[in-house]
Amino acid sequence: MNDSLMPFIWVAISLLVLMILQRWIQTHLHGISLLFTGKPERAVLLYAIILFPGVLLHELSHWVTAKLLSVRTGSFSVIPRQKADGSIQLG
Repeated sequence: MNDSLMPFIWVAISLLVLMILQRWIQTHLHGISLLFTGKPERAVLLYAIILFPGVLLHELSHWVTAKLLSVRTGSFSVIPRQKADGSIQLG
């Protein structure tokens, strides 16, 4: 196999593994939150509290980058919202 393609192959494999792990972690974290609380609304709140530091850092990084690039920014939210289709949006 061509050695110049190996980094791309490893990146593709890594992304696939990370996507699978992300889905697994999110599903189990929400499931554990549901087991602890017993109610879906409280489970989402607990899930959001656990992920809050990461969501805050992620949203702040978007805001800082926009400011550095002189792009107008609107407001951002770190409070979870339920969308019309029933899914939850964290940031």
